Amino acid sequence: MKDNFFTCFAILKKLNIYEAYVYDILYVERASIIEKVKFMQKEYRSVVFDSENKKYEIKDGTIGIYPFGDVKKCSILNEEAKYRGKTKPFFHQVLGGTAFFTIMGEPSFYVGLRIITKSDETLAIYVSTKPVYFNTDAYFANRKEAEKIQKVFQAIIKKQNE
Repeated sequence: MKDNFFTCFAILKKLNIYEAYVYDILYVERASIIEKVKFMQKEYRSVVFDSENKKYEIKDGTIGIYPFGDVKKCSILNEEAKYRGKTKPFFHQVLGGTAFFTIMGEPSFYVGLRIITKSDETLAIYVSTKPVYFNTDAYFANRKEAEKIQKVFQAIIKKQNE
């Protein structure tokens, strides 16, 4: 693409009409780049955001495709492993950092996001593929990915409120 631009620029310069055309070429090239970025998909293991259709698809959790406009609140939570899929999403939460557990008494859990829709429906996105424990490498990796996903949801909510 760069070589084509300079070749075209050299031809137009010889004809002394390069000023107007160079601007047009740059504008068209810039517009096509902006168009590609505008409709970019953000994809994570457990959720895919499609900004072109204004929908997100949950792949792990409450599986389905949901519109951006339904999101009211998003929070990162830990669900106790033995209750995953058996009760309402994130009904049995494991709180971190407030209690000291022994190795035998520490519960395993899944890191995930709870999405509250405008119709007060609770959706779950599980970031963890298997149960984790606090302060492990797997926990920190899952937490980091959950924070990235949460930032996307916060941007969606902010855009809706404008």
